[in-house]
Amino acid sequence: MIKGKKRGFLLTFFIIIIFFTSTSCTNVTEQSNEKIKESQEENIVPVSGGTLSFSTLNPAHLIPLLNQEEENYYMMKLIFEPLITLDEKNTPQPALAESWTVQDNGNKILFHLRKNIFWHDGESFNAEDVKFTLDALKHKKVDSPYKSYVENIANYQVVDNFTIEVIFSKGKVGHLENFIFPILPAHRYEKVEEVVTAHKWDPIGTGPYRFEKYQRNKSIILKTNEKYWGKVPYIEKILIKIRNTPEEIIKSFESKDTDLLKAKDLDWDRFTEDKNFCIYSYVTQDDNFIALNHNNELFQDKNVRKAIQIAINRKKILKDIYLGQGEISDVPISPNSWLYNKEQKPFPFQPEKAKQLLERSGWKDSNHNEYVDKEFPTGKKEFSFDLIINKDNSIRIQEANKIQRYLKNIGIKVNIVSLSTEQIQQKMEGKDFDAILTGWSLSFVPDLSFAFHSNEIEQGKNFISYRNSKVDQLLLSTARTYEEKERKNQYNKLQDKIIQELPYIHLYFNKSAIIVNNRIKGPIHPTDYNIFNNIEQWYIKYK
Repeated sequence: MIKGKKRGFLLTFFIIIIFFTSTSCTNVTEQSNEKIKESQEENIVPVSGGTLSFSTLNPAHLIPLLNQEEENYYMMKLIFEPLITLDEKNTPQPALAESWTVQDNGNKILFHLRKNIFWHDGESFNAEDVKFTLDALKHKKVDSPYKSYVENIANYQVVDNFTIEVIFSKGKVGHLENFIFPILPAHRYEKVEEVVTAHKWDPIGTGPYRFEKYQRNKSIILKTNEKYWGKVPYIEKILIKIRNTPEEIIKSFESKDTDLLKAKDLDWDRFTEDKNFCIYSYVTQDDNFIALNHNNELFQDKNVRKAIQIAINRKKILKDIYLGQGEISDVPISPNSWLYNKEQKPFPFQPEKAKQLLERSGWKDSNHNEYVDKEFPTGKKEFSFDLIINKDNSIRIQEANKIQRYLKNIGIKVNIVSLSTEQIQQKMEGKDFDAILTGWSLSFVPDLSFAFHSNEIEQGKNFISYRNSKVDQLLLSTARTYEEKERKNQYNKLQDKIIQELPYIHLYFNKSAIIVNNRIKGPIHPTDYNIFNNIEQWYIKYK
């Protein structure tokens, strides 16, 4: 995605409006809370055949390791595969690696590869392909969004045709999520740097679909991989139509020229009443929050931060602005993730309690002017701060206006300041701000050090200058723990501490959706990691 795709942790400003309904189709549901409803039709037997079509913007190339385009990230997943994939809870699952052995307290992983897997040109897949891909990601000339995934790898070697050993840097452990990058066929390249220039328009992978044809500025055609190691998809052909603008992509779908559309920053109300379409939603990795500058004495009291948190009616904002399409969260971990602590319920809207917390911290309306104030060593100070927003983001403007009203209700004055993306970036880097209403698109490799660790204050992404030794320790523990149960336990402890501290005012995670022509049947389970998740079970023809 790569949305940095995903992405080292890439700060982004985004607008996502989607609308989901459970009335359009019998098999539509919210994936965050419910199991997908299977087709209610009886005695249907899917058969092979048919064409699924969707549109994309003109790709720069079809090299998966170099792809920076969100529109083509998902298409690549139909052709190429990683060692490890992610399920609907972002839990690592076997892909080209059928199993793995963790050694040396997580410092070494032996990946045991599947046998009898073939590249689309008929050559056998083996450990040399994995080594070649790692060589490419490590090469200085290969500018890949997946490069950060292999930063902690110190060494790797082929043990045998179907085993590769990966050793991590001293003091580091390997997490399976680091191995979700696509694997390339070594036999197609004479040297690693050719990855940048060769085979731009004739990709060969191991995935469920093989590349058939590319017509410049017109289309890309994929056909089923009949030698696929997994279940061969029912849908025989994928037709990807190339369009010049996002507007053309939408028009193609509305006119039923294509079958599938990924939701973006649009109002999907136009599709909810149309029985020709089904809408399938999912929770994304896109986290919205208010970043508080901890160098500002206003925000150094955690009771004050909690007062701000519970004074904002997040549920109402989601309903009014996002049409309910989001999941409230107090931590920067997607509520859809296996690492999210579902026993910790998000703070409710409690404006009266927020007032009490402010009063307990010495904030009172002594001037009787609607805003609270407090005596500091430098004199009396009114609780007033600037909230920076992106001037080109209409959603942020609406959110900021609501937040301004909610905080005024507890005696806090918010001055909305609209700046360009470049100006906001400068403010972040210079730590020259009170608060910023923004968001980031979180990596599928869960490591929150970038946002909270004190080592990240000067040169990293901890632009709020938050410092807490206990949080630093917990971040280190989560990074150094590899065993699943203990890793989950460490993340629960970290979330507990974040909720106690509230370094950021976390708001909610966005949802997105795919909108599909109802001629496409089957259990459709899109995820933020892969909207074509379980495409092998989709079908068009049946008897």
